[in-house]
Amino acid sequence: MLQVPAALRPLLRRLAPEVATPGMKLRGIDLWCPLLSLPRTFAATPPNVPAAPYLAAAPSRLRRWRNALPPTRRFRLGLAWSGNPGHRFDALRSLPEPMLAPLLALPGIEAHALSRDAKATDRRIRCHPDVAALASLMDAVVSVDTAVAHLAGALGRPTSILLAHAPDFRWMLDRNDTPWYPSVRLFRQPRPGAWEAVIAEVLVHLSSLLSSAARRPRR
Repeated sequence: MLQVPAALRPLLRRLAPEVATPGMKLRGIDLWCPLLSLPRTFAATPPNVPAAPYLAAAPSRLRRWRNALPPTRRFRLGLAWSGNPGHRFDALRSLPEPMLAPLLALPGIEAHALSRDAKATDRRIRCHPDVAALASLMDAVVSVDTAVAHLAGALGRPTSILLAHAPDFRWMLDRNDTPWYPSVRLFRQPRPGAWEAVIAEVLVHLSSLLSSAARRPRR
């Protein structure tokens, strides 16, 4: 059994026979473990993390968004530039939306905000309410260190995560990949607040993805 916040239940209910939410009465529980303690419980180390994609958007929502998004030959890029403003380190991990302008200027980009409450000032960024289904339809995702980054990694989407100079412990240090999500690449601030350097590296990476995508037939 999983117990998760109510907002996550529709997404995670395929992972366990029963998915509960806080406040529900739980019966027949012999053992309990916080989710973030599972790696220690199973003696996980970087070489043995079972890192295959493990989430999928609901088929009905995928069909809805495939029909809602007009056909395109452009490269669909999902963007998440901020997290929960109530997070105590949000000022360090989020960045101003205008800093994404170099990515939006890449030829052939169709940008979508992957945040339920996103309000983009740049008209090139389209905003939608359904994050999981929309992320599944992106060619790539660029996200700061927030829930969207984990969602995109768990969905197996090619994802660039923008990290502050002192990152969350899960991303470790001195590496540009992560054992948790094989499709993720990490981009780290070389010094505190240096988002410009991070965006410059992501720009090169996305240019490479665009070149590869141009040689493949569209889905």
